[in-house]
Amino acid sequence: MADQECNKQGSEDTNDDTNVNLLKQEAENGSGEHQYELGKRYLKLADSEINRDENISFALHWLVKSSKQGNEDATKELQKCMEDDIGINEENGPDIRWCIQTSSLEKQIRHASARLFQSLNTTHKNTISKDEYMKAIKSLPGQKQQKLLMAAGWSFMLFRN
Repeated sequence: MADQECNKQGSEDTNDDTNVNLLKQEAENGSGEHQYELGKRYLKLADSEINRDENISFALHWLVKSSKQGNEDATKELQKCMEDDIGINEENGPDIRWCIQTSSLEKQIRHASARLFQSLNTTHKNTISKDEYMKAIKSLPGQKQQKLLMAAGWSFMLFRN
């Protein structure tokens, strides 16, 4: 029901429905910015009292996903929800508190590391060699992610010994 309402927000125009569907698709594909935008959309619906509890739950779900990627705007929205006690419960509380208490840089490193490990884990190994790690990093798009992962990898190797 909330998904249908999310599609009806704003203009009843077909273009708006298409935009919402694309937003959802990108959010489901892992885009942190689209997850944030979808979370905001659900919060707006909840503010208008349309399926309030359900929309708050959807909003927090998408905002947490976005925040875990280091999106500071999503983290700020979660902070507001925490301060106003909007939708926080035993199930989502620990994730929301983690998002608020963890730095964006750490979240970005964790997210990039998880993506890297997923791409490397084609043989379901528990560990990878330094050479495999460096080769995988160099194959990633985006220099920012590469630099973060190189720094994280070198720090890990230095402190491991």
